[in-house]
Amino acid sequence: MAHYMCQAAEQGELTYEERRLLGSAFQQAVSRRREAWRKIVYVEKSEEVNGNEHLKSLTEEMRTKVEKEVQDLCDELLQLLETNLLPKSLTTGGEASAFFLKLKGDFFRYVAEFATGPEKRKALDSAQEAYLKGTEMSRDYLLVTHPTRLGLTLNFAIFTAAVLEDKDRALEIAAEAYEAAVSELDNISEEAYAACTLTLRLIKDQIDEWSGQQNA
Repeated sequence: MAHYMCQAAEQGELTYEERRLLGSAFQQAVSRRREAWRKIVYVEKSEEVNGNEHLKSLTEEMRTKVEKEVQDLCDELLQLLETNLLPKSLTTGGEASAFFLKLKGDFFRYVAEFATGPEKRKALDSAQEAYLKGTEMSRDYLLVTHPTRLGLTLNFAIFTAAVLEDKDRALEIAAEAYEAAVSELDNISEEAYAACTLTLRLIKDQIDEWSGQQNA
């Protein structure tokens, strides 16, 4: 599905639903491998502690293989974004630009999870830059209750907390977006309400988690 959506994107501009299919296809392909990578890393570290060099070597080989698969998928989407989708969308701005910048931030974040040295620094900087640009685009073009704006804010906050290790700033980002959206819920349609409340719940969960850690 991910490769098919890439081919569709190369043929012309994507609709709102097609953009979401593209993002979902790559997210699903990468998420399974990210989960496998985390389990492999845990086993690898355990075997290192246990002094089992043979199993450690096997898990290291498996980890490297999964990292390459994740890297290849991220590179495929990031290349499509850089050369095709973002240049087209940035000329007009709007929801498409914010959505593609969110994807760019997300997939550089995934690379940063396992990259090392200069490559990790590059992925971190690129992810942060994309999230910041996407945030600016959202503020210019999207309502505070728009699902794309809320989703971008959620992922930017998670990146800030988990990757940059700045939970105070992540809490500020999430709380500001949550309060702004909640204050407008009475002014939107039932359809729009249903579309944004799921992400609002996820944002609230993160706010509660980070607030609890602050008070611990």
